Amino acid sequence: MESDRTPIPWGRFVAEGMIIVGSILLAFGIDAGWNLRQERALELGYVARIAADLRATQTEIDSNAAHYSTLLGHAGAALPILEGRSPIPDDTVGFLASVLQATRITAPIVARSAYDDLISTGNLRLITSDTVRLELSRFYGEVEIRLDPVDYSGDQMPFRNAVRSILPVDLQLLLREECFDSAPLECPVLGAPPGAGALASQLVDEPELIRMMTLSMQAKAVRIGFILDRAGFSGGFGVIDEEIEGLLALLAAEYPN
Repeated sequence: MESDRTPIPWGRFVAEGMIIVGSILLAFGIDAGWNLRQERALELGYVARIAADLRATQTEIDSNAAHYSTLLGHAGAALPILEGRSPIPDDTVGFLASVLQATRITAPIVARSAYDDLISTGNLRLITSDTVRLELSRFYGEVEIRLDPVDYSGDQMPFRNAVRSILPVDLQLLLREECFDSAPLECPVLGAPPGAGALASQLVDEPELIRMMTLSMQAKAVRIGFILDRAGFSGGFGVIDEEIEGLLALLAAEYPN
Protein backbone atom coordinates (compact mmCIF):
# COMPACT_ATOMS: atom_id res chain seq x y z
CA MET A 1 0.00 0.00 0.00
CA GLU A 2 1.43 3.29 -1.10
CA SER A 3 1.73 6.19 1.39
CA ASP A 4 -0.46 9.29 0.89
CA ARG A 5 2.16 11.61 2.44
CA THR A 6 3.72 14.16 0.10
CA PRO A 7 7.53 14.10 0.24
CA ILE A 8 9.03 17.06 2.12
CA PRO A 9 11.13 19.13 -0.29
CA TRP A 10 14.10 19.46 2.03
CA GLY A 11 16.33 20.59 -0.74
CA ARG A 12 14.09 23.50 -1.56
CA PHE A 13 13.82 24.49 2.13
CA VAL A 14 17.57 24.38 2.55
CA ALA A 15 18.07 26.44 -0.59
CA GLU A 16 15.50 29.04 0.50
CA GLY A 17 17.03 29.17 3.99
CA MET A 18 20.45 29.70 2.55
CA ILE A 19 19.11 32.52 0.40
CA ILE A 20 17.48 34.17 3.42
CA VAL A 21 20.60 33.82 5.57
CA GLY A 22 22.76 35.05 2.72
CA SER A 23 20.50 38.06 2.23
CA ILE A 24 20.71 38.90 5.94
CA LEU A 25 24.48 38.52 5.99
CA LEU A 26 24.74 40.61 2.84
CA ALA A 27 22.61 43.34 4.42
CA PHE A 28 24.78 43.27 7.54
CA GLY A 29 27.87 43.42 5.39
CA ILE A 30 26.58 46.36 3.40
CA ASP A 31 25.61 48.14 6.61
CA ALA A 32 28.97 47.44 8.23
CA GLY A 33 30.80 48.60 5.12
CA TRP A 34 28.74 51.77 5.05
CA ASN A 35 29.54 52.44 8.73
CA LEU A 36 33.22 51.84 8.12
CA ARG A 37 33.21 54.29 5.21
CA GLN A 38 31.39 56.85 7.32
CA GLU A 39 33.84 56.46 10.20
CA ARG A 40 36.77 56.64 7.83
CA ALA A 41 35.43 59.88 6.36
CA LEU A 42 35.03 61.29 9.88
CA GLU A 43 38.56 60.18 10.77
CA LEU A 44 40.07 61.87 7.74
CA GLY A 45 38.05 65.01 8.46
CA TYR A 46 39.40 65.15 12.00
CA VAL A 47 42.94 64.58 10.76
CA ALA A 48 42.62 67.49 8.32
CA ARG A 49 41.26 69.74 11.08
CA ILE A 50 44.03 68.75 13.49
CA ALA A 51 46.66 69.51 10.87
CA ALA A 52 45.08 72.93 10.30
CA ASP A 53 45.06 73.59 14.06
CA LEU A 54 48.73 72.66 14.35
CA ARG A 55 49.68 75.04 11.55
CA ALA A 56 47.60 77.79 13.15
CA THR A 57 49.45 77.26 16.44
CA GLN A 58 52.77 77.55 14.61
CA THR A 59 51.64 80.87 13.17
CA GLU A 60 50.61 82.08 16.63
CA ILE A 61 54.03 81.22 18.08
CA ASP A 62 55.88 83.07 15.32
CA SER A 63 53.60 86.11 15.40
CA ASN A 64 53.86 86.38 19.20
CA ALA A 65 57.62 86.85 18.96
CA ALA A 66 57.18 89.49 16.26
CA HIS A 67 54.46 91.23 18.30
CA TYR A 68 56.60 91.45 21.42
CA SER A 69 59.47 92.83 19.33
CA THR A 70 57.13 95.60 18.16
CA LEU A 71 56.06 96.37 21.73
CA LEU A 72 59.69 96.54 22.83
CA GLY A 73 60.32 99.01 20.02
CA HIS A 74 57.62 101.30 21.40
CA ALA A 75 58.94 100.92 24.95
CA GLY A 76 62.51 101.63 23.88
CA ALA A 77 61.45 104.80 22.06
CA ALA A 78 59.42 106.07 25.01
CA LEU A 79 61.95 105.22 27.73
CA PRO A 80 64.37 108.19 27.21
CA ILE A 81 61.40 110.55 27.39
CA LEU A 82 60.07 108.98 30.57
CA GLU A 83 63.58 109.17 32.06
CA GLY A 84 63.80 112.88 31.22
CA ARG A 85 66.77 112.43 28.88
CA SER A 86 64.67 113.53 25.91
CA PRO A 87 61.90 116.14 25.82
CA ILE A 88 58.27 115.26 25.31
CA PRO A 89 57.90 115.29 21.49
CA ASP A 90 55.58 117.56 19.58
CA ASP A 91 53.54 114.48 18.62
CA THR A 92 52.27 114.03 22.17
CA VAL A 93 49.65 111.54 21.04
CA GLY A 94 52.32 109.40 19.41
CA PHE A 95 54.26 109.37 22.69
CA LEU A 96 51.16 108.39 24.66
CA ALA A 97 50.40 105.69 22.10
CA SER A 98 53.88 104.15 22.45
CA VAL A 99 53.64 104.14 26.24
CA LEU A 100 50.25 102.45 26.01
CA GLN A 101 51.57 99.96 23.45
CA ALA A 102 54.36 99.01 25.85
CA THR A 103 51.77 97.94 28.43
CA ARG A 104 50.28 95.22 26.24
CA ILE A 105 50.62 91.55 27.25
CA THR A 106 49.98 88.70 24.86
CA ALA A 107 50.59 84.97 24.68
CA PRO A 108 50.32 82.44 21.85
CA ILE A 109 46.89 80.85 21.48
CA VAL A 110 46.82 77.09 20.97
CA ALA A 111 44.35 76.09 18.26
CA ARG A 112 42.86 72.87 19.57
CA SER A 113 39.19 72.78 18.59
CA ALA A 114 39.54 69.55 16.57
CA TYR A 115 41.27 67.65 19.37
CA ASP A 116 38.83 68.95 22.00
CA ASP A 117 35.97 67.84 19.75
CA LEU A 118 37.48 64.34 19.54
CA ILE A 119 37.66 64.14 23.32
CA SER A 120 34.27 65.65 24.16
CA THR A 121 32.38 63.48 21.67
CA GLY A 122 34.26 60.27 22.43
CA ASN A 123 35.40 60.17 18.83
CA LEU A 124 39.08 59.75 19.67
CA ARG A 125 38.49 56.06 18.92
CA LEU A 126 38.03 57.06 15.28
CA ILE A 127 41.76 57.78 15.06
CA THR A 128 42.85 54.28 14.16
CA SER A 129 46.59 54.95 14.50
CA ASP A 130 47.70 54.20 18.05
CA THR A 131 50.81 56.31 17.51
CA VAL A 132 48.83 59.35 16.39
CA ARG A 133 46.45 59.07 19.36
CA LEU A 134 49.35 58.83 21.80
CA GLU A 135 51.30 61.73 20.32
CA LEU A 136 48.27 64.00 20.11
CA SER A 137 47.33 63.23 23.71
CA ARG A 138 50.84 64.00 24.90
CA PHE A 139 51.14 67.21 22.88
CA TYR A 140 47.80 68.74 23.83
CA GLY A 141 48.14 67.63 27.44
CA GLU A 142 51.29 69.72 27.91
CA VAL A 143 51.41 72.48 25.32
CA GLU A 144 49.64 75.29 27.23
CA ILE A 145 51.87 74.84 30.27
CA ARG A 146 54.98 74.72 28.11
CA LEU A 147 54.00 77.85 26.21
CA ASP A 148 53.70 79.84 29.42
CA PRO A 149 55.92 78.13 32.03
CA VAL A 150 56.65 81.32 33.99
CA ASP A 151 54.23 84.01 35.12
CA TYR A 152 55.86 86.97 33.43
CA SER A 153 52.68 88.98 33.94
CA GLY A 154 53.74 89.52 37.58
CA ASP A 155 56.48 91.83 36.29
CA GLN A 156 54.38 93.30 33.52
CA MET A 157 51.14 94.06 35.35
CA PRO A 158 52.36 96.94 37.63
CA PHE A 159 53.51 99.00 34.63
CA ARG A 160 50.36 98.14 32.72
CA ASN A 161 48.10 99.13 35.62
CA ALA A 162 50.01 102.34 36.36
CA VAL A 163 49.80 103.63 32.79
CA ARG A 164 46.20 102.63 32.29
CA SER A 165 45.18 104.27 35.57
CA ILE A 166 46.61 107.57 34.29
CA LEU A 167 45.26 107.54 30.72
CA PRO A 168 41.45 107.99 30.51
CA VAL A 169 39.54 105.13 28.94
CA ASP A 170 38.25 107.24 26.05
CA LEU A 171 41.84 108.23 25.19
CA GLN A 172 42.97 104.61 25.39
CA LEU A 173 40.23 103.66 22.95
CA LEU A 174 41.25 106.46 20.59
CA LEU A 175 44.92 105.40 20.72
CA ARG A 176 44.00 101.78 20.02
CA GLU A 177 41.86 102.72 17.06
CA GLU A 178 44.16 105.28 15.47
CA CYS A 179 47.72 104.53 16.57
CA PHE A 180 48.38 100.83 17.11
CA ASP A 181 49.66 100.31 13.56
CA SER A 182 51.88 103.38 13.70
CA ALA A 183 55.65 103.57 14.17
CA PRO A 184 56.99 104.37 17.67
CA LEU A 185 56.21 107.91 18.84
CA GLU A 186 53.98 108.52 15.83
CA CYS A 187 50.23 108.71 15.38
CA PRO A 188 48.18 110.07 12.48
CA VAL A 189 45.55 111.69 14.74
CA LEU A 190 45.02 115.31 13.68
CA GLY A 191 45.54 117.42 16.77
CA ALA A 192 46.08 116.34 20.33
CA PRO A 193 43.02 115.60 22.47
CA PRO A 194 42.44 118.06 25.33
CA GLY A 195 44.77 117.37 28.25
CA ALA A 196 47.18 115.16 26.25
CA GLY A 197 50.16 117.31 27.19
CA ALA A 198 49.30 117.21 30.88
CA LEU A 199 48.93 113.40 30.74
CA ALA A 200 52.32 113.09 29.07
CA SER A 201 53.88 115.21 31.83
CA GLN A 202 52.14 113.11 34.48
CA LEU A 203 53.65 109.95 33.01
CA VAL A 204 57.13 111.52 33.00
CA ASP A 205 56.70 112.67 36.61
CA GLU A 206 55.48 109.27 37.89
CA PRO A 207 58.40 108.22 40.16
CA GLU A 208 58.02 104.42 39.92
CA LEU A 209 57.12 104.22 36.26
CA ILE A 210 60.71 103.76 35.01
CA ARG A 211 61.36 100.84 37.33
CA MET A 212 58.05 99.20 36.43
CA MET A 213 58.62 99.75 32.72
CA THR A 214 62.11 98.26 32.94
CA LEU A 215 60.76 95.11 34.57
CA SER A 216 58.04 94.88 31.93
CA MET A 217 60.56 95.24 29.12
CA GLN A 218 62.76 92.57 30.67
CA ALA A 219 59.80 90.23 30.89
CA LYS A 220 58.96 90.82 27.24
CA ALA A 221 62.58 90.28 26.22
CA VAL A 222 62.63 86.99 28.13
CA ARG A 223 59.41 86.00 26.43
CA ILE A 224 60.97 86.63 23.02
CA GLY A 225 64.07 84.69 24.04
CA PHE A 226 61.91 81.80 25.12
CA ILE A 227 59.96 81.89 21.90
CA LEU A 228 63.11 81.83 19.80
CA ASP A 229 65.11 79.53 22.13
CA ARG A 230 67.75 82.21 22.54
CA ALA A 231 67.63 82.77 26.28
CA GLY A 232 69.13 79.53 27.55
CA PHE A 233 65.78 77.85 28.05
CA SER A 234 65.34 74.15 27.41
CA GLY A 235 62.12 73.23 25.68
CA GLY A 236 61.35 76.72 24.40
CA PHE A 237 58.83 77.63 21.75
CA GLY A 238 61.23 76.56 19.02
CA VAL A 239 61.17 73.03 20.42
CA ILE A 240 57.38 73.09 20.39
CA ASP A 241 57.52 74.26 16.79
CA GLU A 242 59.72 71.26 15.97
CA GLU A 243 57.25 68.95 17.72
CA ILE A 244 54.43 70.39 15.61
CA GLU A 245 56.47 69.68 12.49
CA GLY A 246 56.95 66.12 13.74
CA LEU A 247 53.21 65.71 14.30
CA LEU A 248 52.43 67.04 10.85
CA ALA A 249 54.92 64.60 9.34
CA LEU A 250 53.38 61.75 11.34
CA LEU A 251 49.88 62.65 10.13
CA ALA A 252 51.11 62.79 6.54
CA ALA A 253 52.76 59.37 6.91
CA GLU A 254 49.78 57.69 8.60
CA TYR A 255 47.17 59.35 6.39
CA PRO A 256 48.71 59.87 2.94
CA ASN A 257 46.55 61.59 0.37
